[in-house]
Amino acid sequence: MSANGDMTENSTKPAGSVGIREVAQEALHHLDQGVSIYDADLNLTLFNEHFIELLEFPKEMVRHGTRFEDLIRYNARRGEYGPGDEDQQVRERVAKARNPTHHSYRRTRPDGTVIQVDGNPLPSGGFIATYTDITEKVRAEAFLRNIVEATPAGFIVTRQKDGQIAFGNNRAAALHGYTLNELIALRGRDLYADPMERQILLDRCLADDDVENIEATLVRKDGAAFPGLITLRLSEFQGTPCFFGWIIDVSQQKAAWQNGKDKDERMPADINRLLLKVVEDTRSRWSQIANVTVETDNDLPKLVCNPKELSKALEVLLLNSTDMAAAKQSGPNTGEQSLARIRLTARNHQDGMRITITDDGVPLNPATMGSVLKGTMGPGAELDICVDKIIKEMHGGAIATEHGNNGNTVVLLMPTDA
Repeated sequence: MSANGDMTENSTKPAGSVGIREVAQEALHHLDQGVSIYDADLNLTLFNEHFIELLEFPKEMVRHGTRFEDLIRYNARRGEYGPGDEDQQVRERVAKARNPTHHSYRRTRPDGTVIQVDGNPLPSGGFIATYTDITEKVRAEAFLRNIVEATPAGFIVTRQKDGQIAFGNNRAAALHGYTLNELIALRGRDLYADPMERQILLDRCLADDDVENIEATLVRKDGAAFPGLITLRLSEFQGTPCFFGWIIDVSQQKAAWQNGKDKDERMPADINRLLLKVVEDTRSRWSQIANVTVETDNDLPKLVCNPKELSKALEVLLLNSTDMAAAKQSGPNTGEQSLARIRLTARNHQDGMRITITDDGVPLNPATMGSVLKGTMGPGAELDICVDKIIKEMHGGAIATEHGNNGNTVVLLMPTDA
């Protein structure tokens, strides 16, 4: 009998010969894992010392022919499967073993040892099971989890070979609008608005070993894009080359920066001079089409504004009036016509200022004028300027429009102390 039970062949074998069982037993002895093999009747046929040591079975109990049921009952009696009826725990496990399938799970022993159990059925009946002590691995994962969950940044580990996300924290999942389980099922490219942008970052990381605080456009589960600062490190996770990535959503910071930048560029402006400059800068567009006049109150106070941005908005409105005047002149049965009239005025109005742009061109319906103000049609789209944003968001003003048979009027109500 060997140290692992009655593993010898019968006594009739030639002296000096080595049986198949001894060869298999010797091979199992050199494995770092515990191994047990059961036949179709669920009797133990092969095992190694690591199996006995890892699961802490009495040596005298584990031998060739030991019943699987006896080992399970021993475990149930000492609480390996937690609280519950001993007979039921044994019946359930024996029933599963009689119809073995591939299985893989972790089992935490009462002393805190975590064992990875993997099993596969054998063609002749029965099954083989391996037992690996992964306690340190689990502790390391828990330590890593505690660290990455404490960081305010999103953290994601993606495999280098296929981009599959192997690990992530709840912050990263929340940034992208996913649950953590949903995030782990994705690939890294799924988190970028443009996957090519990610590939460029990965190539840089492979060349330099890291990428630090590079802005990229990321995407949430609902399709909304947001700016993120990306830091990448090339490392290993669970023995596999991976990219460690940190993500910081900077959309609020960028908005605050832009808002502060806009405010920093505000100053008291002479609105009469500003209107005259807009008229002069656009002269080439309207000089053959319309007469443009500017009228302002003599006691008009200076307007606290961002002169550059307000000029852009007024330029769009003046050019739109020019286009409507040109459209009216080119219409059918117009005959010989005089120049159209476009008037820009600035008047005192309650606690602010009322600026109007009036034309006698083709009247626009409210929906079309709304598109012009949002920069999706007309001169705003051509120049990539959103009048609505400049007046309302940047200056805290309001916009009203009037449309009649004789043209269009846009009214800007501006606070003078913005």
